[in-house]
Amino acid sequence: MSAAVLFACILYAKSADLNSDKQALLAFPASLPHGRKLNWSSTTPVCTSWLGVKCTPDNSRVHTLCLPALGLFGPIPLDTLGKLDAQEVLSLRSNRLTVELPPDVGSIPSLHSLYLQHNNLCGIIPTTLSSSLTFLDLCYNTFDGEIPLSVQNLTGLTAILLQNNSLSGPIPDLRLAK
Repeated sequence: MSAAVLFACILYAKSADLNSDKQALLAFPASLPHGRKLNWSSTTPVCTSWLGVKCTPDNSRVHTLCLPALGLFGPIPLDTLGKLDAQEVLSLRSNRLTVELPPDVGSIPSLHSLYLQHNNLCGIIPTTLSSSLTFLDLCYNTFDGEIPLSVQNLTGLTAILLQNNSLSGPIPDLRLAK
């Protein structure tokens, strides 16, 4: 295989990953009412111009999504944000998100930090959370039930904030990392 063909294949693979990230991101606000207008468009570059989006240093994948206080209203749509499998930081704090946290969002394999505080999320905390999580903030929602024992398996966790929910039952032995 020539060097030019190999380079084209690598470029296509990076583009395909970023294109799938772009499609997942475009599906998110299309399925969720929001107060402030997002400047997201299929014709503009994701990594350099989209509000709240940061990409990896080589601009091949979405790394961070921060959309605090945008007036996002309703349930987080399935099969949107959970498809961002290179995402490390997700912040949707201070919106009006409702219903349960979709399992595909909490279990994004590369997710390190999840900020969902000050919403109206309810139901139980998912038992399948990303093993990469180091920071989890679900405070000021209406989650109920028990804290899942599976949080004990999050060995890199340095902080977990769950206050001001309707949780019950024992607190698992967390052994937070230092």
